[in-house]
Amino acid sequence: PLAEIKGIANTAIDEFEKVKAQKKHAADVLEATVNKVEGLLFSIKNAKFDSLDKLVKLLAETRQMQGEVIELNNLRYIDVDKIGELKETLSSTGSKLSDKTVEFLLRDEALAPYEQKVVDQKNAVETVTKVIDANKIEDNCKLISSELELLIDILNSLKIDDATQTTKIIEKISLIFASLNEVRAQLKKKVDSLKSKEASAEFRAQLTLLEQSIVNYLELATSPEKSDEYFTKVSVQIEELESKFADFDDFIVIVADKRNEVVKVFDSRKAQLIE
Repeated sequence: PLAEIKGIANTAIDEFEKVKAQKKHAADVLEATVNKVEGLLFSIKNAKFDSLDKLVKLLAETRQMQGEVIELNNLRYIDVDKIGELKETLSSTGSKLSDKTVEFLLRDEALAPYEQKVVDQKNAVETVTKVIDANKIEDNCKLISSELELLIDILNSLKIDDATQTTKIIEKISLIFASLNEVRAQLKKKVDSLKSKEASAEFRAQLTLLEQSIVNYLELATSPEKSDEYFTKVSVQIEELESKFADFDDFIVIVADKRNEVVKVFDSRKAQLIE
């Protein structure tokens, strides 16, 4: 009975410490989130809303913060009242930012920076000389696309009294999207061309290396057993080459011819050694 009592007591202590740790963790997370929210609100308060980029950035950060606060509801022992306050504050802030964004969007020059971003990416495509250089342009295109999608989302979430104004903004955004898609199409065409050139150069180098290996292995094949051994090694190299350039039909044909050639030369070598 004494041991049983001690076991129950220890379990109770462990459970108490566990709850204590969870409460501390919840408090620490909430404190960190409050600090982040206050930092965001400070940035918004001191921001000069003189560009659409700034508005969109702050609006995106506000919406992301709203998501983080909502996620806190899944944390045990969290202060739900404080979370409610944060949600209300962020919701109000987000609404004000949305109103300012729509007001800014109604200006004729509002979307000019996005139009220029697309032009910059179009010019950048012309300077691409390596496939790896295209990755940055593709990332920029994705970023522009996500920003434009956010603008459309803002428009859809708010009611603008004049429907013609909404239509005007959406038409402008659609034109930018169309230009962006043209840039992506040009980039893909450029990348496909570069991939073909780069792959061709690499294939020639790999093929030369394979041919040198064949010559070396034939010289080292001084017995039928060694001939089989080196034939296997060359076959593995051929399979790797075939796998690496599987997307290029012309290269696969060359590899197939090389495989047939290897079979013949090693069969011939083995026959000589047996004789």
